[in-house]
Amino acid sequence: MLYVYRVLLTGLRLVRTGMLEANLNHLNEEFRLPYIPELVAKKVEGCEKQTLGADDFAFHEAEFSRLMSLLEMAQEASPLPEVPSESTRAALNEFVVRVRLGGRL
Repeated sequence: MLYVYRVLLTGLRLVRTGMLEANLNHLNEEFRLPYIPELVAKKVEGCEKQTLGADDFAFHEAEFSRLMSLLEMAQEASPLPEVPSESTRAALNEFVVRVRLGGRL
């Protein structure tokens, strides 16, 4: 579940602000989802592979749907451009090439 929440909250923050943040603890400082600390604690304790009970599954399924709806609405109102500029494409290409060459460019 942590991976699902990380992706959704990262996406929400990105489309709302244009800033990328993938640390779930940092994201939750903004979103304040009360169940995130418990899920993180379970992972730290080594219980992250537990099976969800029916009630927990239903709760997280509903939260997934709610957050997906928020993400879709945020995307529609996002200040980010629909298509990257040519300079952005060039910068991304340069970055990918540099990484693939081990930092040499």
